[in-house]
Amino acid sequence: SHLKFLGIVNNHLVKVPDAIFTTNWTNATGGDLDLMAAGNQIVTNIPANYISQFNNGNNLLEFYDNNYQKQDQLTTTPGYTIDVPVGTDFNQLTPDKTKLALTSGRTLLAQHEFEYYDDGSSSLIHNGVAAAPGQATIFIKSKFSTQSNKFARTQVTVNITALNGGPITVKHEDTKGQELAPPVILNGKDGDPYTTTQKTFPGYTLVATPANQNGAFTLNPATVNYVYSANDYKLTSTFKDTQGQELKAPVVDTKDYHIQDNYSTTAATIPGYSLVSTPANQNGTFGAGNVTVNYVYKKDDYTLTSTYKDTNGQELKAPVVDATTYHYQDTYTTTAAVFPGYTLVATPTNANGTFGSSNITVHYVYQANGYQLTSTFKDQQGHTISPDDVDTKTYHVNDPYTTTAKNIPGYTLVTTPANNQGNFGTSDITVDYVYKAEDYTLTSTYKDAQGKELKPPVVDSKKYHIQDNYSTSAATIPGYTLVATPANETGTFHTSDVTVNYVYKLTDLKLTSTYKDAQGTELKPPVVDSKTYHIQDNYATTAAVIPGYTLVATPANQSGTFGSTDIQVNYVYQAVAYKLTSTYKDQQGNDLALPKVDSKTYHIQDGYTTSDIAIPGYTLVAAPTNQTGTFGASDVTVNYVYKANDYTLTSTYKDAQGKELKTPVIDSQKYHINDTYTTTGATIPGYTLVAAPANQSGTFGAANVTVNYVYKADDYTLTSTYKDANGKELKAPVVDSKTYHTKDNYSTSAATIPGYTLVAAPANQTGIFNTSNVTVNYVYKANEYTLTATFKNVQGTELKPAIVKKGFIIKDGYATSGVTIPGYTLVATPSNKKGTFGASNVTVNYVYKANGYALITTYKDTQGKDLKPLAIDTKTYNINDPYTATALNIPGYTLTTTPANEKGVFGASDETVNYVYKANDYTLTTTYKDANGKELQAPKVDAKTYHIQ
Repeated sequence: SHLKFLGIVNNHLVKVPDAIFTTNWTNATGGDLDLMAAGNQIVTNIPANYISQFNNGNNLLEFYDNNYQKQDQLTTTPGYTIDVPVGTDFNQLTPDKTKLALTSGRTLLAQHEFEYYDDGSSSLIHNGVAAAPGQATIFIKSKFSTQSNKFARTQVTVNITALNGGPITVKHEDTKGQELAPPVILNGKDGDPYTTTQKTFPGYTLVATPANQNGAFTLNPATVNYVYSANDYKLTSTFKDTQGQELKAPVVDTKDYHIQDNYSTTAATIPGYSLVSTPANQNGTFGAGNVTVNYVYKKDDYTLTSTYKDTNGQELKAPVVDATTYHYQDTYTTTAAVFPGYTLVATPTNANGTFGSSNITVHYVYQANGYQLTSTFKDQQGHTISPDDVDTKTYHVNDPYTTTAKNIPGYTLVTTPANNQGNFGTSDITVDYVYKAEDYTLTSTYKDAQGKELKPPVVDSKKYHIQDNYSTSAATIPGYTLVATPANETGTFHTSDVTVNYVYKLTDLKLTSTYKDAQGTELKPPVVDSKTYHIQDNYATTAAVIPGYTLVATPANQSGTFGSTDIQVNYVYQAVAYKLTSTYKDQQGNDLALPKVDSKTYHIQDGYTTSDIAIPGYTLVAAPTNQTGTFGASDVTVNYVYKANDYTLTSTYKDAQGKELKTPVIDSQKYHINDTYTTTGATIPGYTLVAAPANQSGTFGAANVTVNYVYKADDYTLTSTYKDANGKELKAPVVDSKTYHTKDNYSTSAATIPGYTLVAAPANQTGIFNTSNVTVNYVYKANEYTLTATFKNVQGTELKPAIVKKGFIIKDGYATSGVTIPGYTLVATPSNKKGTFGASNVTVNYVYKANGYALITTYKDTQGKDLKPLAIDTKTYNINDPYTATALNIPGYTLTTTPANEKGVFGASDETVNYVYKANDYTLTTTYKDANGKELQAPKVDAKTYHIQ
């Protein structure tokens, strides 16, 4: 060939075929062909000496003769960087031509093709593959240029991001592989560091720190297993009183317990103590610590009762229950009671002592005292008129007795004594029978020997009694003379009236002078003339001088002649007037009544009689010696002396029906008239005084005083209370509408209280009223209920084990919460999510519906560009549903690899399957044929690799 020069100026050339440089075009020595290449963008390697117009060519040629003038430079648009993940193979990527430019501003030709070139200068890119995250550089060069062509390449900053590392699952399990907490999945970039930490699980201790506790993400999934061993816990039961005093050595269970282990304990039986209440944690489940069940006991209350009986077992007094509440090992002391009429046989051996584990009763036994019954027989002046009768029988308190009066000649019983029969008290009894002497009459008769009455009988006005002396005198009967003095003219009374018979005979007449007062009372013995007179004898008499008297007048017959009868000349005298005064005084000389002056005028020799008067509250000591008598020649005073009567003060204690509530109390003091006195009501258990008696205090009159205290039974109420062991009221107290009194029987019944169970029937559920209101305390313990939270789907299938909590009681507030269940959403919050316990267990049902998830399929090229719109499966998937995705045939593209998640099972999120395609490489071939198909020139295959579009 003779081709020496080839002009390719402004030909939009990018690549010069190698054949240009291997063909011998000229006869010249070197055979070189000069190319006139200005105005092109040739990037291929052109050997030296081939290019003309180099210096102004603005080509992308390799350096020519080490000259770089006018050479154009490949560059990028300002700020352009490339972001790729680790593992990106630049050898498989095509640079984005839109980001490339020439420094001259000329536009790159359409036929320009570029590729990435790793010159090995970046430590993060190895052989064109992004090996590690960080910032690196890589060259973009023309595919047609040599690697050394500085002008046909440009360096680009590459931001390499790490690949997603394989997930790291952090597990927390016990030594048996039981999950203690849901696994935690850590996500990060390959090479990113990760750290994990152990968790604190109550009741567990980490066995050892996992070797891979901390590290870096790799592309492979990894698991960090924290293994925990359950801690050993002890179960201890303590037994103490309410003050914390240990009653029994603690009992430590030999078994080793672990968290969530169930346990059970039992109370100990401790003499003298009762369990206050079952501990809330008597039975239960271990948490993260030792369990101590504290049994708290209270001392049992014991009563100390003293009984008082006689040797026959008869109760003398209601048992006395000590008000002190005693407990085990308490010392106690009792004392005997004093019972009138009884003597303690012996002090009981257990009168003092120490309590064991039961109530104590001390029995005091008494012997009845012996008492004597005596009857006395006296007159009204207190003189014994018959020997006392002493009963040979020995009597005791409350023994009945009876006495009888005697028949005593000459006496009549005044009245039956109030105590002639009755019951013994606490002393000997004397029954005093008082008699009055019977009244007898003294009669004098005057008769002749033939029994003819000469004068009416004279009945003495005085009342005579047995053993009284008496005296009578004969009457003067004119013409008669007493034959003889009767033998019984004077004498002593026995048990009958006395009659003295005077017998007369006719006698000589006498002259008698009498000296009498106007009433005929003889003032001086008659003077019988010694001369015997007979009828018709003359006579003469003279008056006598009589002290205390004055002659009224000379008698008409002072002198005269006898008739047929004796003559009596009666000198009548007028007595000098004298006074008769009676006084009434006590033994101290005090006037008890005003002196009584007799209205009658007395004269000498007048007989007089006085009498005592009845003075209330007093008895005459003795009749005065001058109670009766005859006046002398002066006034007479008769002094009556009295002593005050003894009276008793008695208090009785009865109810309104007259029933005796207490033995009458007789005051030991002897009272007298006008003495003041005071009494007090007795305190009678179960009774209240109706009102103070009007005569509760006062002044004695002339009689014994009895003060009657009247009581009414106290009203008591019966109340039932309903409380828990802490004293909290569970139900309003019930007060019985009936009014109770002491000794009344009563009965109560427990109430049914929702959520509670009666601990035990109270000891006083039924009983007898004493002297106070009765309260029966019903104590209940709260029933324990469980709170269960369930987690199910709408079909009722359990999605998560139920959470059960125990130990709730009625009215306890509670709250539950739903749990997060992957793949599920709570349908609605249960209406009883939180609330208050009634009288039953509570179950809160959380119902979940499965979440709907989408299956999304994407179709992208290796640059992430969508090749097809993403496909969303019309089916709604739920967690754990299997799925399968299908790749599409995309013209011009080939699937790089099947995605790992092309098939699988849904988790708790939408699933995206990313199909990545790479563009198929295509060649551009140009053929040259005639119309008949004859090849005119060899087909020309474009060196560029083409892709669809």
